[in-house]
Amino acid sequence: MSWKSQKETAARKTGNTAGFTYASLLKQALLWAINDRMFADIRLHGNIKWSPSQLVILTVLWVWSDKSTLGRSFIHARRLARAMFGSVAVTTYQGLTGALKTWSVKLLPATQTRLQQLMESVGEKHWRVGLWVALAMDGSRADTPRTKSNENAFSAKNYGQGKKARSRRKWKNKKKRSKTLSAPVKPQMWITLIWHMGLKMPWTWKTGASTSSERHHLMEMLKTESFPENTLFCGDAGFGSGSLKCCSSGALR
Repeated sequence: MSWKSQKETAARKTGNTAGFTYASLLKQALLWAINDRMFADIRLHGNIKWSPSQLVILTVLWVWSDKSTLGRSFIHARRLARAMFGSVAVTTYQGLTGALKTWSVKLLPATQTRLQQLMESVGEKHWRVGLWVALAMDGSRADTPRTKSNENAFSAKNYGQGKKARSRRKWKNKKKRSKTLSAPVKPQMWITLIWHMGLKMPWTWKTGASTSSERHHLMEMLKTESFPENTLFCGDAGFGSGSLKCCSSGALR
């Protein structure tokens, strides 16, 4: 181990980061949180040149970028990755989106599990409130770009099947009854997020079309994911008794 590596290791253990640049601290944090051991069970195709950790780190730098477009954000992230690590997973924006489309289904759960483990291992007094791991839950909508694929995936084709829904399908403005609804609502994504209240970090989430139900999203997450023992789920009245019953029925590890 070089003198510089020993110094960085000592700084990480003691919390003394004086004299380090933001870039070196970011590199240190990324290498601490993300490594190839997380993805040991994932087998890549033989012609893939990048490692899973390289792709995930590049993606993190991409989504953190403050540039005005996704393409410019990728250029920024590529430059940062090369400067910090000497290499980059993919060299084009199309290459990044293609890799994420193919591999996110495997890389994302492994990354999520790793971050949850780190939250528990370093959370200390922020991990639990007394006996409980307090997780907040809520849902919200976010606009998406108006592309054909997004409209097919996320636009509301109708407003449901009830009496009020039929009225809303017929009129854009229910009170004035002035304009018929001739086109689908613009594409929006519904995001249901579970949030660790002590650490102020996302725990898990589920997305869907704008007509999705946060209650159904929560019930699906409770059935398919694991949670710490003595988890306290905190939500508003929109989640209703069905979700609360599911919460108490044993989704915990």
